[in-house]
Amino acid sequence: MLMHLEPTADEWEVKSLIVKGEQYFNQFPNWDEKGCAFFRACIEALQMGEIPDFDDLIDAQLSDDSRKGGGRRGRIGRKSPKANPAALMGMKK
Repeated sequence: MLMHLEPTADEWEVKSLIVKGEQYFNQFPNWDEKGCAFFRACIEALQMGEIPDFDDLIDAQLSDDSRKGGGRRGRIGRKSPKANPAALMGMKK
């Protein structure tokens, strides 16, 4: 794993992330946060005296979950939202 960070005014900014030779820079949303979670999971395993299973951690931490629909497709089984007109009357104030 190679993660390049640079300091900003009040925190750090991730500039690059390479894991097992694969570049993850801007490959999916929140790639930088997921890279930090991957690093943290590796360190946690090492601190517990275990050798991390990197392939499982890559699958769990560095996956693009923005395309997963949560199991639902279309509008089948969804109820239409019901608005309370009395609650909406004062919203333009």
